[in-house]
Amino acid sequence: MQFKLDGLVLQFEGTGRNAEGKVVFSALATVAYDEATQTYRFRSYSGGRYLDTEIKVGDHTFEWGYTAGPLTVTNAMHLDAAGNWVETTDAKFGDNPARRSFDMTVKKQP
Repeated sequence: MQFKLDGLVLQFEGTGRNAEGKVVFSALATVAYDEATQTYRFRSYSGGRYLDTEIKVGDHTFEWGYTAGPLTVTNAMHLDAAGNWVETTDAKFGDNPARRSFDMTVKKQP
């Protein structure tokens, strides 16, 4: 995660590996303020797909999501008391209760 363009864009890049070290997930995302709509935009790219959606920014928190037909996905991120990045994703299909599909804690390398 790093700021680009003198702080105008926050860029994230992530790679997930399995137990054997093989890459199973790779993504790039940006967050930037859109002056025309006065909102923050989250744009992500992974596996030949992309997402462009509003991101709600709070005090040490982000939340974004999308709807695709009957599926609603909500992704929430926050910094915990130790300064770790905690991220969760919940998916809801139709009238069924939301289910946690992703839970990750990232610690900054020294």
